[in-house]
Amino acid sequence: MTISKTDGPRQLAWLTRLKRSVLLSSFGASPAAMLSAALITLFLLNAIFAPFLVPQDPSDLRSLNLTDSLKPPAWMADGVWGYPLGTDGQGRDILSAVMYGARTSLGFGLAALALASLLGIPIGLIAGYTGGFLDSVLMRVADTQLTFPPILIALLLDGIGRAVLSRSMQQSLQPLWVVLAIGVSLWPQFARLVRASTLVERGKDYILAARLVGVSRSRILALHILPNIGSPILVFAAINLSFAIVAEATLSFLGVGLPPTEPSLGTLIMTGNDFLLSGEWWMSLFPGLALMSLVMAINCLADSFQDRLHISPG
Repeated sequence: MTISKTDGPRQLAWLTRLKRSVLLSSFGASPAAMLSAALITLFLLNAIFAPFLVPQDPSDLRSLNLTDSLKPPAWMADGVWGYPLGTDGQGRDILSAVMYGARTSLGFGLAALALASLLGIPIGLIAGYTGGFLDSVLMRVADTQLTFPPILIALLLDGIGRAVLSRSMQQSLQPLWVVLAIGVSLWPQFARLVRASTLVERGKDYILAARLVGVSRSRILALHILPNIGSPILVFAAINLSFAIVAEATLSFLGVGLPPTEPSLGTLIMTGNDFLLSGEWWMSLFPGLALMSLVMAINCLADSFQDRLHISPG
């Protein structure tokens, strides 16, 4: 393999641009952003490698021992170091349950965010670029949905699912229904943001030049406008990822989200809440701390990017 003389300068120029990039400079300028990025990386690694790291599979009933139920954390009087954060009423290791729960909550949050993006971004692009009657209709639909709290919309969709589907089908489709409920409740925010950015971009010279040379509307939207509005979309997606995670935890805590057998942070907090008054505080405290840490890290990193990019939150 031969390397031309221009490869070195090109690589140096690429590294220089990377070092001067706004997003990368956010880490050096903000210790909180660095700490948040490290914490998010830790959660992502946990989501990938949790099956290989947990001391006990919380979904495997064969690994549970009822004689080990309600063990306190290891540093307390009756605690054992085999269960460093204690156990629940079924003998499940709280540390393993929290690791699996964080993995589940993060996965469902990303899935709901992907659904909201797939719905909202194309609608916002079409509404902003086309304008006129279609823009008015799409935005009025989005405005109408925005008048309802997202959690209320998720509860409404869950109620429809319970009324339409049979009990067995509902249990099998409940995870998909949670993603659908949260994703549908979030798409108007994406549509409004993308529409506002598209309205700014569509009057610029490079768009007018593309139209003059006969570039199709779909190519203009996908290859010209969308890449140029990518930064605010990414920041907005990060902010809404934390909301999607909290929404899943809220629905699961209310008993209309994931089933109790599915270890998510919301179901763990709900299960631990039943034992809170009897003194087993660790069952809800540690899942709550994990949820709070994940949401705060995502919001802090998104706020840092938003400040560096001078993006309006609305």
